[in-house]
Amino acid sequence: TKMPVPGAAAPAAAARALSGVREVIFIRHGQSIANVAPESARSSLKYLDAPLTDLGRQQADAWASNAAAKKAWDVDVVLTSPLIRAIETSARIFQQDDAVPIQLVAAAREGWWEQTENRGRGAAALCAGTATGMPGEPQLWPSLADLGVAAERIRGLGSIEESAAWDPLGEAELAARGGEGRAILEQRADATLSELKRQIMAAPARRLAVVCHYGVISRLCDVREVPNC
Repeated sequence: TKMPVPGAAAPAAAARALSGVREVIFIRHGQSIANVAPESARSSLKYLDAPLTDLGRQQADAWASNAAAKKAWDVDVVLTSPLIRAIETSARIFQQDDAVPIQLVAAAREGWWEQTENRGRGAAALCAGTATGMPGEPQLWPSLADLGVAAERIRGLGSIEESAAWDPLGEAELAARGGEGRAILEQRADATLSELKRQIMAAPARRLAVVCHYGVISRLCDVREVPNC
């Protein structure tokens, strides 16, 4: 998907040669445990920050050779949602490209924040693979260290908690309030799309990958079919 810089236009063939066009590869995360759960069950805390299934990991791994081939993708930076299914997808797809940074962007997370699968965890929890990052908790998610060599290229872990698009505890409280709280969450989620577009345009890259979610890609690109990976 090509996103024109305001005030400029260029033919697709010259997209990377001219300053007026930025190329963006949008990638939906691999299959998550919530993707295969019954719709009626997905509000359970079992699906908090839903991780990838084994199939989801295989889907992501299948793209690694394309991402590593400079003539195929040749991205300068990867922007990724800080939900664990997107982080792991990014780490697996770009595992062979030891130069590309993986930047966490809170605004790239999925909408529908009232759903537990789309509510994230804090930086300490992401590092540890636990619910809050406190000592003694069971590890229920991949820790960042579990993501292999690509984990060393993940950036922005601290900054996501400074974003208005990332407040795990506050969002849980709003969701528990029912209709009024969920309406507030929906409004906040909708407002993050323009922030994501701003960050895409501001990224110091001519071609970049954005690893995110069905709703984000569907709304930004006006498409309805967005399979996993």
